[in-house]
Amino acid sequence: MKLLPEYVLLHESFNGSSSDEGWIAYLRRAFFSEGLVRDLHNGAWARAFRDYSKTLAHPTRGLLRELLEALHKEHRLVRFAPCSAAAPKDAVGWCREALASHRKSALAAIIASSSVAEECSENPVVSLVKLRKKESEIEPAQSLEVRQETDEYLRQLDDVLRHAGRICFMDPYLNENASDYREFPKLIMATQGRTPRPRIELHRMGCLGENGCIDVAASRDKKRWQTLFQLWNEQFTHAGLRIEVCIWNKFHNRYLLSDLIALQVGKGFFTSKNPHAYDDWSRLSRARRESLDREFDENSVKLERYCTFSIGAE
Repeated sequence: MKLLPEYVLLHESFNGSSSDEGWIAYLRRAFFSEGLVRDLHNGAWARAFRDYSKTLAHPTRGLLRELLEALHKEHRLVRFAPCSAAAPKDAVGWCREALASHRKSALAAIIASSSVAEECSENPVVSLVKLRKKESEIEPAQSLEVRQETDEYLRQLDDVLRHAGRICFMDPYLNENASDYREFPKLIMATQGRTPRPRIELHRMGCLGENGCIDVAASRDKKRWQTLFQLWNEQFTHAGLRIEVCIWNKFHNRYLLSDLIALQVGKGFFTSKNPHAYDDWSRLSRARRESLDREFDENSVKLERYCTFSIGAE
């Protein structure tokens, strides 16, 4: 399973009963801390979801409306192209549409009512009843062993690069002149063509002097850094992408932070020619993501920002 899984929620799983409130709260926690919800048939699912929720009694009606609005606001509702000519008319039809989309791009779970799950008894369809009985899980992977190859990085980060509104790469040794970082721009190029453009940030450590300590004067020299990032500046300018670069005093851990997920990225974003080279990537909690945002903020009390500048298009 991906670190950022994608789900389909069949709205007819809810019927306005007293148990709905607890289930909506459970799914909301899962979606907002752990994944995305696929908006099937290019947005027709969300419209059908909204219409169906209006037929239900309170509080289910209001809770489903709030869930949909929050998914949209936090960029967790992602459209998927139609797999059938016409939008489905009922829950079984939506389930089959979801399964067809799953065959194109894997879903972590299709969450359905018991009757629909029984009729469409195919992975990854799962009923709310089985979730309640702990016979099935929709929990994402908490860590993964990742090959140190660009194609693998792109595969694991695909949903982040396509949907996140803000993406921060934090690696103390990001260096366009180092051979093992030569393919790094491909990760950022994967955001090309998005409207609006996501906010992309690169965070790296300052210059090390001969004694292994930070050379503060060199680290504050913005023109020096702009020269060191000249090649990437040209590449991103041509691609129409704008990147903010932040230089800090010494830090060690490597991260990817976004508004959808935060990851600790073991050894960083460099690649290896060794086909057996692997690294460990781990999910971070929402609380830890917020903590790191404060840590790498210009007003940080933990780190010192030496300088910041932009590369790429205006």
